[in-house]
Amino acid sequence: MKIMVKRNYITAKGRLHGPGDVLDLADQEAKRFLTSGQAEQVATPKPAAVKKKVEKAAPTLPDPAPEALKRKK
Repeated sequence: MKIMVKRNYITAKGRLHGPGDVLDLADQEAKRFLTSGQAEQVATPKPAAVKKKVEKAAPTLPDPAPEALKRKK
């Protein structure tokens, strides 16, 4: 769960974090900070659906050699 520190300093993941820091913590640890009022939950944006454009490739043929064009039968 992502949280943002609102007030005071908190220790999480072995580091000291201050107001404005955004952390991704385990739910149980995050709830502890939420209930104490030291942090607020940050909404995680859902990734937008990625639309891949698929183009049909036209078969390409090699360019004819100039000698083939000049040849007369």
